[in-house]
Amino acid sequence: MGLDQYMYLVAPHNNNTNFSINYDIKDDKHVKLLAEWRKHPNLQGWMEKLFNTKADREGYVGQTEQSDIITKTMTTMPEDTSLPEGVHTIHSMDEVDEIVKEEIKKVSSKTFITKRVFNQQLIRLTLADLDQLEMAIKLGELPITEGFFFGDNADEENKERDLKIIKVAQEAIKSNLEVYYNSWW
Repeated sequence: MGLDQYMYLVAPHNNNTNFSINYDIKDDKHVKLLAEWRKHPNLQGWMEKLFNTKADREGYVGQTEQSDIITKTMTTMPEDTSLPEGVHTIHSMDEVDEIVKEEIKKVSSKTFITKRVFNQQLIRLTLADLDQLEMAIKLGELPITEGFFFGDNADEENKERDLKIIKVAQEAIKSNLEVYYNSWW
């Protein structure tokens, strides 16, 4: 396992958005693989920032994950199983339901945290995006990014190749194609 990253050239379509394409990614008539990276974490970090900026601007939720703090809170029993002070003996299942509902109300707003996940999410790149990426690479300003499957910093070993790929992507956009980035970890 590891971080796999891809850049695609895609035929334009009215249904293409910043986060999806009208075609199946394996449709080699409308989608061409331009580049593939293996464990280039700082490029991933740059793309994730771009993705989140565009998603925030457009109100796009995408793929998310929620914390399971409530599950842990509700299922972890203290060793001392005596009733807490102020809690009376429970006489019916209806009382159990009411107590559980009240406890969930107390913790739910504090413990459910939804986080957008940038994994297997397409992001459309514009000429302006590619210009900014090119500058970040040239200046050595890709954000330091770490992840369990991401590997080590690979900026220098990929620098020249990355710049060539950006040039091809820019020319593709000028030729009326669209450019998308995708990753999987």
